[in-house]
Amino acid sequence: MALLFLDLTGMTSMRKLSFCRQSKNKKKIATFLDNLDRKIECNNRISQLLERAAQTLFNHWFVDFDPYEDFEESELGEIPTGFEFVEVDDLVWSGRGYSYTSEYLDKENEIEESYPMINLKNVKEGGGFRTDGYKFYTEESMKDRYMIEEGDLVVAITDLTQEGGLIGSPALIPELEEERNIISQDVAKIVPENVPREFLYHLFKTERFQEYSKSVATGTTVLHLSLTAIGEFQFALPPEEKLNEFAQRVRSMHSKKSNIIQENSRLRRLRDTLLPKLMSGEIRINDINLDDLQVSNEV
Repeated sequence: MALLFLDLTGMTSMRKLSFCRQSKNKKKIATFLDNLDRKIECNNRISQLLERAAQTLFNHWFVDFDPYEDFEESELGEIPTGFEFVEVDDLVWSGRGYSYTSEYLDKENEIEESYPMINLKNVKEGGGFRTDGYKFYTEESMKDRYMIEEGDLVVAITDLTQEGGLIGSPALIPELEEERNIISQDVAKIVPENVPREFLYHLFKTERFQEYSKSVATGTTVLHLSLTAIGEFQFALPPEEKLNEFAQRVRSMHSKKSNIIQENSRLRRLRDTLLPKLMSGEIRINDINLDDLQVSNEV
């Protein structure tokens, strides 16, 4: 306050009033931005908790086999009675994404007829979806095999690093804003037959599949995971009723996560759009309702 008083002493009344108004306005802008960031962070924490809860349930039922009492021998060792020893290829169709050239776009809507391309940057290490990695590609026609939509399952089959942290990482596609979306050659689409996508997603997130993917990946500077290698992964498939029960329990969690992804995207666009207009005075902070953005630090 002393510094503020010293700064104001040499000003006229009008200049003091203008200075105070500017300071107050900047404080409101800072509060607005802080509320946006807090809401995004709170959403992220909720999403992480949902992801962790779903994976914990999967590991409890299908990795540690805690609920089961009767077991039988298999090529994987002891598995619960009623489970079946299978390979991924027994249950899915898989296909690589579109092999694109340097004509892709990396700025949204530069060309009206462009396809949002889901690629490695859209996949989180270890599993999950990111909205900040889109590329945009223009093509007169595109085969259906490269198209992707909400609920589809993809797996990263390329890693630009030798650490291999991304290789084999899965992602479930959330609700998408554009009607037509494609996947790049660096990810593969996994289409299950009579197996819930949610089950396969959490199977691919297990430590066992992640370590397997790294062990079978090939390449010196760039790692590649073949569709054949994914298809040869072996695991214990639970009975249909247990599969459906698991899918039913976690589906609402994934739906909530999809909603969070969309909300955070809208909030970031709002922040990036409004900030320069607020700073330039094109719009006033008083014109924005901050009440809806009041959030708690607690999840």
